[in-house]
Amino acid sequence: MDDGRCGPLYAGYVAARAGDLETLRASWPAVEPVADEVDGVVAGKLDAAIAAGDVETARAHAAELVFRDADPPALDGPLAGLVGGLLHGFGYVASVVLFLLASSPVAVVGRLRWAYRTVGVTVVDVESVDGTERTVFRCPYRDVGASRYGQRRVCHDVLDRVDDGYVTFLARHRGLAYDRPRPCAGGECCYSEVAER
Repeated sequence: MDDGRCGPLYAGYVAARAGDLETLRASWPAVEPVADEVDGVVAGKLDAAIAAGDVETARAHAAELVFRDADPPALDGPLAGLVGGLLHGFGYVASVVLFLLASSPVAVVGRLRWAYRTVGVTVVDVESVDGTERTVFRCPYRDVGASRYGQRRVCHDVLDRVDDGYVTFLARHRGLAYDRPRPCAGGECCYSEVAER
């Protein structure tokens, strides 16, 4: 479970998902500044949904704020293409073993969650939304090299290339869309999703 490090915005989403508008209303003073920073228009819609007591709309807007698409970071430097290609290849080959006999989003995400835990990642929350399996987690590698390259840079630049191999394998051989890990807005957590293509 989340110990608060995923941030107030994620905590607000969890309350909305559970249909607990009272908790969301009570936490709104802490959530609102973060929501406004992420997207002021959607934050205003969420505020209106909370005021109107519209649980489903509040859940949808809270999810829209937390689970946002971000441009994937890119490796740079003279060896970036070679290193990226090797990491992608490793991810692709590892996928053959990791996803052996797994062909549904539920089965694949179960294997991914196992792999996350195996390398020390803390799974904070899991959910199924409209056929999409979502995993929210905290990665212990997020600050590796942060003082030199920036927060999450090494984690996302390196580990995302391995995930690219997973993306390729699952699309080609399982007909599944794996949205590799991306940061949740307003906190320390990341999330990934698996769905039918």
